[in-house]
Amino acid sequence: MPVERYWQRTETVIDDGVANGYNVWLKVKINKADYDRAKNQAYQDLANVEQIKSDAKAKELLEKVRAKLD
Repeated sequence: MPVERYWQRTETVIDDGVANGYNVWLKVKINKADYDRAKNQAYQDLANVEQIKSDAKAKELLEKVRAKLD
């Protein structure tokens, strides 16, 4: 997968209006299909984590209910 990397420098005016600050960013250009695939995988990973958390909460609630019934 070819990846194009380049630096971008942006100038930021400091509050006093005289001095300038500079931000430097590393930007990356990648293929749209690769980006979409990586984005979808990240969303799927997040969904899996949320499902695991939800399952853990459900299990915890079930255990509390069972404890109250005993």
